[in-house]
Amino acid sequence: ERKLGTLPGVEAVAIASEVPLHGWQNQEPIVVEGAEPAPPGREPTAFVTGVNGEFFNAVRIRLREGRFLPQDWRPNDPPVAVIGAATARRFWPGGTAIGKRIRFGRNTQWHEVIGVVADTTFNVRFEAPQTSLQVYRPVQENPVPWLNFVVRTSLPAASLERSIRKEFSAIDPDIMIVKIEDVPQMLAGFAKSPLTPILVTFAIAGLVIAMIGLYGVMTQLTLQRRREIGVRIALGADYRRVIFMMLGQGGRLLVVGIVAGIAGSYAVNAIFHRALPEMPVLGLSSQVLIGLALGVAGLGACYLPSRRAARTDPTEVLRAE
Repeated sequence: ERKLGTLPGVEAVAIASEVPLHGWQNQEPIVVEGAEPAPPGREPTAFVTGVNGEFFNAVRIRLREGRFLPQDWRPNDPPVAVIGAATARRFWPGGTAIGKRIRFGRNTQWHEVIGVVADTTFNVRFEAPQTSLQVYRPVQENPVPWLNFVVRTSLPAASLERSIRKEFSAIDPDIMIVKIEDVPQMLAGFAKSPLTPILVTFAIAGLVIAMIGLYGVMTQLTLQRRREIGVRIALGADYRRVIFMMLGQGGRLLVVGIVAGIAGSYAVNAIFHRALPEMPVLGLSSQVLIGLALGVAGLGACYLPSRRAARTDPTEVLRAE
């Protein structure tokens, strides 16, 4: 940790058993000193994460009350913990959690709460998390066979990868580094899926089917108005006016569909952003531009039936009537 902190551009280095957006977190039952015992199997659970004192600064988790975990905590020191704001509200509504004691998992020791921090998102899932309670304890308290290092830097992450690998190799050549990635890469990895090509194929197929359907609807509408179009042409309506009339009819259908599509897309993005606040989503302006592009494609599908309608021979129509 100290060696990584000396690398150029590094502002903070943290150690954690799990990191935000990593998609997995340890969940354990929690017991509050003085609270009425819960029935067996129905104890409240919390996400318990082992971190060092620099973790909150590196990840930019705000301190609400008290203090962070001590950087120099040792296994022989009194057990301490930092909890999330939702945990404090759950067990000490309207009061302070500082100085209170909790116990979690199979740990029989009481941990004194020394700080309350803002809640953060750890699990990358669309469904609601199994619990909103969060507890942070010193990572030195429960050694695990793997560790996550969080490095905050002002330089591009790719420029530090070689230096980071070199520092770990100097400590122990047998240390296995699973992967090194920055937050944008992590988010891009969550956005990627083996189903993405399939979804893109279905999206293109859906667009083609929609254009074919719109073409068919406009053709049917043209046939239904064939007599009206013939009369208009016989009374002097020109080629362009007939085309604009038919395009206007198709355009109204497009406007209704595009407005409904943008509204649905905005709602889906809102749900997506609520589940993954850090994940970039399309803004309203981008959705409007996509809607306009689809509108142009739709008008193209309307143009052929409209042009055919404008070339209707009024004598044939009137003779048929």
